[in-house]
Amino acid sequence: MDAPSRRSLWQAWLAVSALEQGGALYERLGLRPLFRLVAGMYGESLPPAAGGALGDAFDADEARRVAWWSRYHEVVNVLAVAVQAPLAPLGAASGSALLAAYGGALCAMHAACVGLERYKRARCLDLLPDGPGAARPTARYAPAPAFLSRPPASYWFAPRRFETGAFFRRTGTERFRRVVLWVYAVAFAGTEGSRSGPDFLPRGAAGLAGLDGQSRVAEVSHLLGLLLHVPFLVAAVQRGMALGVAYVLFLLSLNVWCALIQRNHRARIVRALARREARA
Repeated sequence: MDAPSRRSLWQAWLAVSALEQGGALYERLGLRPLFRLVAGMYGESLPPAAGGALGDAFDADEARRVAWWSRYHEVVNVLAVAVQAPLAPLGAASGSALLAAYGGALCAMHAACVGLERYKRARCLDLLPDGPGAARPTARYAPAPAFLSRPPASYWFAPRRFETGAFFRRTGTERFRRVVLWVYAVAFAGTEGSRSGPDFLPRGAAGLAGLDGQSRVAEVSHLLGLLLHVPFLVAAVQRGMALGVAYVLFLLSLNVWCALIQRNHRARIVRALARREARA
């Protein structure tokens, strides 16, 4: 299948079906409280429940932003389900029913997040009669938890002197970023996002500070993802499962690269702020 055909397939997947329109289906399944919890962990806004309307807490700009980014987050979670699908069989092969159930739970978590993104998009499209449009909405960042900016956490998140462009090239982070660019191109095919990609910094000190906070939240989530896979590595090593070890190391490397991308963002933010101060 060529690239245009793959993009068309993804676009067909991302389209909201008639059954999903309005988001009432997801609410009848009783998933809104779970979705509110997951969205709150990442500073995302949930649209008003089915039958609700736009207001000050969730206006048209926020609806466009949520609908826009739900495309990317959905593609990421679909890919996460695909790459983590072998975890449950790996747990079973290691002789641990508990580990097999744990692997299934990790996949189920990402599958629920796919539903979350589809629910948010269905609600936002219902609230926006003219649709979200093809232009990327203005970035808006939810405040990051305050403790991430205070010691001792701030010491971890502060960019290091060695975190230069050369460092991120040597660690393969720049090559992995091309994969992220591909995901963006797939998620935003036919929109401004497919051309501009994710490699941008917001204008203004407030926007840069917001992106800094969001990069800290994202790095924490990827480091937690790394820790979640460690039990499978231990079990595979203990039982001499070479293929299983290689597979889990692959999953660990994905989380490490994702965390390094966030550190690259913060290093670039520090340089951008330094340039602003030099011009002032």
